Amino acid sequence: SHKVLLNSFRLMNRLVTCGEYLEFIEDGGYADPLLWLSDGWDTLSREQWRAPLYWLRTDEDWEIATLSGIRPLDPHEPLAHVSFYEAAAYARWAGKRLPTEAEWEMSSRTLKTSSACGNFLEEGNFHPVPSGCAPGVHTSGLSQMFGDVWEWTGSAYLPYPGYQPEPGPLAEYNSKFMSNQMVLRGGSCATPRNHFRPTYRNFFQCDKRLPECGSRMTVFEFASAFCRLQSNLIPQFIPSLFTPARILSPTKKELAETQVAVAYCIHFMKSSAIYGRSEFTCSGFT
Repeated sequence: SHKVLLNSFRLMNRLVTCGEYLEFIEDGGYADPLLWLSDGWDTLSREQWRAPLYWLRTDEDWEIATLSGIRPLDPHEPLAHVSFYEAAAYARWAGKRLPTEAEWEMSSRTLKTSSACGNFLEEGNFHPVPSGCAPGVHTSGLSQMFGDVWEWTGSAYLPYPGYQPEPGPLAEYNSKFMSNQMVLRGGSCATPRNHFRPTYRNFFQCDKRLPECGSRMTVFEFASAFCRLQSNLIPQFIPSLFTPARILSPTKKELAETQVAVAYCIHFMKSSAIYGRSEFTCSGFT
């Protein structure tokens, strides 16, 4: 084990859905280079990506190819078969980011149910299912953490501190692949339960779409707090209170404004978990 410093953050309480990703497509997400990493835009242009793998555009609507055949796209089911580039572009479009693997793992430890609960291979769905349709409703407010789709994170697949390759053939599997790959967490609907644990690190190159890969998103809570304070409260009292003439003799109004700002900081830190406790909501981001 090793220590990781985590700032406070909010994690989406479910996976990104096909309907949400469809909004990204219809808003021109695949045509806007500002949303994409440079390598991602090059890949999109070269491969002519216009939608996730297995999505089919008809004259009237979207369909999806599954192991049970082609059927209409369900906007409520989790997004799958997207590359890291697509997941990252969507997150930027939505004003969020992909969680780090440390954030994902810490969040998974808050769950009160077993990691065996979820839409795994044994369920026989062989496809992601909408939130609430798989076994294992988590009382913490987080759902779909295990099974359904492997979740892209914002972390590169690199060795943990102190890692040493095992002698012999095992070194061929891990250490030689620790280059140009990103970590995925959570298992999928094609993962056997006995092949999964919450600490399992899957990894793929950024352009890979064949595995059941999806995403959820997160934001920095502390950064959000700072921006709100900076824009809403600080300009009201900083210019006058902290000029040389006012430091020793602030007016009653300036003192009142300062007290309001300090009270706001304390309230926000208590309610928004700036001290390191993760916050989970029941309806996505708030």
